[in-house]
Amino acid sequence: MNRSIDDLVEKARDSGLDLFVEDDKLVVQGLKSAKVFALQLIDRKPEVVEFLDDERRHFHDWSSVPLEASVPCSKCGSFMPWWDVYGYAHCPTCDPPLYSAPDLREKAGRLRDSADGST
Repeated sequence: MNRSIDDLVEKARDSGLDLFVEDDKLVVQGLKSAKVFALQLIDRKPEVVEFLDDERRHFHDWSSVPLEASVPCSKCGSFMPWWDVYGYAHCPTCDPPLYSAPDLREKAGRLRDSADGST
């Protein structure tokens, strides 16, 4: 079955897989029950890596965000907020996140491993 990369990535994520590129390598983490999707992703690794890189570039493309949509921090005037999982904006200087993305990825991996019974 030949499905488009975006469809494959969406189905893989829906099945509980985490996908990211680290040091130009495709990293696929998740439950063993999603093995079918993991194998399909690995079979199409170059396309998946390109898709994830494009997705990341598009996500971080601030040029499409109008300036009037950004509200400066009332304390320091910063225009570079970060958003929590509830959609609230926070100033990275005055209200930094508690964990970095790699820290959260590591914690999530440990939780998945303990849920699988591998630890």
